Amino acid sequence: MHLTLGVDRLVNNDKIFRGKALGLITNQTGINSDGIHIADMLLAQGYDLRALFAPEHGIDGIAPDATSVEHSFDHGRGIKVFSIYNEWKAPTSEMLEGIEIMVVDLQDIGTRFYTYVSTIKLTAKVCAEAGIPMIIFDRPNPINGIDMEGPFIEPRFSSFVGHEHIPIRHGMTLGELMLFFNTMENINADITVLPLEGWDRTLYLDDHGLSFIPTSPSMQNLETAISYVATCFLEGTNLSEGRGTEYPFQQFGAPFLNARKVISLLNKMGLKGVSFKKTSFTPTENLYENQSCHGIAIEVNRRVDFQPFETGMRILEAISETHPEDFAWTSYPEVPGWPYIDYLTGTDKLRKKEISFTGLIYQGRQDAATFAEMRQPFLLY
Repeated sequence: MHLTLGVDRLVNNDKIFRGKALGLITNQTGINSDGIHIADMLLAQGYDLRALFAPEHGIDGIAPDATSVEHSFDHGRGIKVFSIYNEWKAPTSEMLEGIEIMVVDLQDIGTRFYTYVSTIKLTAKVCAEAGIPMIIFDRPNPINGIDMEGPFIEPRFSSFVGHEHIPIRHGMTLGELMLFFNTMENINADITVLPLEGWDRTLYLDDHGLSFIPTSPSMQNLETAISYVATCFLEGTNLSEGRGTEYPFQQFGAPFLNARKVISLLNKMGLKGVSFKKTSFTPTENLYENQSCHGIAIEVNRRVDFQPFETGMRILEAISETHPEDFAWTSYPEVPGWPYIDYLTGTDKLRKKEISFTGLIYQGRQDAATFAEMRQPFLLY
């Protein structure tokens, strides 16, 4: 069946937008099936688009991760561009002045620790307080809508990169997630989702014949999004997760890494759908900038069997066992002194060795099963 994106249905919703002053949260991913950007579609149809609101990485998706982006002006469209990835993390009342509807069109990647969902959730809270309805043009979960993995987050580790109530891999679209959060967190916003048509949630994005639009400088393709669930945990360690290389999140390493020893241990763990290959790289930015790293490339060779959360935990286990003197946890960028791994996994029990890697994998399976029931009333497809 042909897949129709939410934005492809814009032409059929004239009554919703006509005569209303619109704000639009989007970036380079907000294009329709013909490659036309939603902002250009709105303007071409004569709608009153007052301002663009940009999430992390900016309106063009080129700013480095965790970098505050300044407000700007889109001279080509004649529209203000407000950055909402800065000290506010959501639109201020001044930014929302005159806005009557907040429109959202963003591609999420299907994991808990990706900031676009946080941006929309915080904006929904602001819009609820201001009485501004939110309309979301839905997009597919690129890594499918059925697979769920990983433990829930403990409330004290909830942050901009971690939401309560959902596992690490949630299997929902952005529209479904916002309906879920709107109820579960009592946001009480007026949220309407313009749904997809023809989406098979068992499929990956490319199975529908769609190309992956890079969502950030380090998220350039679908293969990266698939492996990200496994390798993002390395951001909480003193290993490079491949940022500043051609294959971020598809390789990892460090100057001290004995890649052969780690691969040998990983191969004994019986991980499915994935293989590991010795490599080397020199990051041009971030950790170990301009230093040669001994590395390991992760190759997902059978998606249906691949379990990225378990794989990520086993990678950490293998490195910590083979490099007990060199391996270390590192701090959360926004909270110095707090190990980042606690925010990524949602608990400090792993770091404190109060739970084993195997134990956290098992807990993740239990929590994912619980979540499968929790999310059911909010599924649109």
